[in-house]
Amino acid sequence: MIIWSKLGFMILTMTVSGSIWYLLWCLFRRWLDRRGYIKVVYYSLLTIIVFFLFPIVYLSIVAGTVQGDVTVGNVFAMTPPVYQCLKVIGVVWTLGLIREMILFGRDAKRLRSLKKRSFEADKTTQEIWRTFQSGHPGTKDIQIGCCYGLEGPMICGLYRMKILFPAEKKYSEEELRCLFTHEWMHRRHMDILIKRLVMWITCIHWFNPLTKQMLQMVNEWSEYYCDEDTVEQLADHRLYYETLKVCAVDDKRKVPWNVSMMVEDKQTVLKRIERMEEYRTIKKGAKQIAVLVSVFFLVSGSMTAFAAGQGISNLYDIVFEATKVEVEETLVPLENVLEEYTDQEDEAALVEWGDVEGTEKSRGVAHLFEWRISAHATMKTNSTISLNAGDKFYISVSVNTDGKSVRAGLIDVSGGRRYVIGSETLSHTFSISKAGTYRFFIENMENEAVDVSGFYKIK
Repeated sequence: MIIWSKLGFMILTMTVSGSIWYLLWCLFRRWLDRRGYIKVVYYSLLTIIVFFLFPIVYLSIVAGTVQGDVTVGNVFAMTPPVYQCLKVIGVVWTLGLIREMILFGRDAKRLRSLKKRSFEADKTTQEIWRTFQSGHPGTKDIQIGCCYGLEGPMICGLYRMKILFPAEKKYSEEELRCLFTHEWMHRRHMDILIKRLVMWITCIHWFNPLTKQMLQMVNEWSEYYCDEDTVEQLADHRLYYETLKVCAVDDKRKVPWNVSMMVEDKQTVLKRIERMEEYRTIKKGAKQIAVLVSVFFLVSGSMTAFAAGQGISNLYDIVFEATKVEVEETLVPLENVLEEYTDQEDEAALVEWGDVEGTEKSRGVAHLFEWRISAHATMKTNSTISLNAGDKFYISVSVNTDGKSVRAGLIDVSGGRRYVIGSETLSHTFSISKAGTYRFFIENMENEAVDVSGFYKIK
């Protein structure tokens, strides 16, 4: 379960840091947009993908909890209430992830069906495309075709790209050159790859409504960026405007995540044209200003995201301490019920060794473990534990294999054992009367392997 707690904490820090970056981007976008810095707006939007997909803040928090060979804090430590809560959250998150992947899988299936139904374009279109290829690098591996039932021109595919046109529509040579240039720009900008990355973000962070909004922003601003570069490539920008109008549809359409498609409603197309005209008349300020704003965005976003991540870590410490007290108070009767046994270690018994997060020097800190113990085997900690007379040694063990029992306790250097027996959740405090060196152990009493997790703490 420790692995799941780490995964959950990782996703939480990624969604918080990514959301902070996105909200800051929304503020900076307006200032940059009014000054015509489309590329700066778009590329700063793409930096948000890094924080949503890569656990940068999580790794910084983990690094901050390790001081030498001592683990500081309670990150990933679990009490029974936290454990039960994580199980519920894990199930809900997994179901949401499966649902999102099924929805995106349907889009992928529809695209495969569309490509199978496509056929070669007419000879005139093929000839115009070959002429276009000769003067535009990166187009040699792109195929073109037509398909019935397609609402607008589009480019699809990550490795084998294909430009598809509606078979029912006919375009002039000038319009085809505009469309080819537009789709070529999508290829140069790697928009299909970017959309796939954002698709994974919306799957992993399906519970975060900002990710769906970010997907919409990526679709929108990739078109603005593409429009700007297309107009720069064409000699007659008015012809490009007319081509956009030809491709417009009556009502709004949802663009699938795995394509770049010219299928916008007339009102949106007019908005894009007005935007391009405004950009043409805007006198852009010095590039140094845009660079400074971008740097400020990166620095402020990073500082805020890392501060929020540390806040999550501190909040988890509070939750751990609160639930730990609750567990200790509610399980006091169990410590009286769980009888403490003593015996001598069987030297012929099967012994396995387990790792624990933290060392014997980490007093007052939870030492975490997650073990799989073979049938009738005893798992001991690799490192020894130095205890003083008067110390309290608290254990919390969750037996994650249903209906199985274990022995859990301490063993000294002479093989003397003190332990309690139980199943499901064991909680017990051993009072140390004699200073010495010990190891924590769990013995599997069953005929099959069992999974256990939990922590111990020296008070």
